[in-house]
Amino acid sequence: EIPIIPFGDDCSVYSYQRIVNPQVESLAMDRHLCYATEEREEGKTDADLRREATETWLFEWQDVQRNSNIFAILSIRVRLQLLGFDCVPLSSPLPDASAAFLEAYNRGNKVVHKERWANKKQLVDYSVPYNIPATPRTVLAESEHYRWNAYYIASGFVPASKSEFKNEGKTALMRRRKHINLTTVNGLMEYDEWRWDKSNPNNKKPDIVKYDYQLMDDVVWLLSRIKYKIVKRENGEE
Repeated sequence: EIPIIPFGDDCSVYSYQRIVNPQVESLAMDRHLCYATEEREEGKTDADLRREATETWLFEWQDVQRNSNIFAILSIRVRLQLLGFDCVPLSSPLPDASAAFLEAYNRGNKVVHKERWANKKQLVDYSVPYNIPATPRTVLAESEHYRWNAYYIASGFVPASKSEFKNEGKTALMRRRKHINLTTVNGLMEYDEWRWDKSNPNNKKPDIVKYDYQLMDDVVWLLSRIKYKIVKRENGEE
């Protein structure tokens, strides 16, 4: 018989909020909605986008894909702190520093928006060059890609080859715990170039690198969805 020795406060260690966090899961779903929003097709309404994103999230994605978005959301606070900021509920008396954060984040690599809006979010124009090295925006995007790499490797995935992707496709490879995007940032760019069908002048060059930028490009909108705001981090704050 193995004795179980409890420790800590049951109310805090085993609280519903610590085990099931609806806010984090809601933001993870909104993160997925950003994908659908940025790829918006003409004629589709906000309701169409939400319905399609929800169906993909619930019925098409595997747990590993949904959980990847959840871990991305959990990384937001660390990235804010890297630039000297944090996030708190709107009810906090601390002044909103979203404008100061955006000034720091956009330094040398400004987020350019389209005129279109969807789901109360102004769409980002990723046709404008954005992969500018050694800028806060790009460094945080690169950190997101390596976080994604670490998560998938920890989940048992290994890199897939180009021939495997070409012959089997993404869905079949996912079932075998393989992913072609398990590579460096430069490898992602090479993948986009390789995937681009230049024989058809109507085909746009694929852009999978932008997904690593979306998390922090949309962070003010994402936090507003759960009634949070960005504030300046005090020196020495834990």
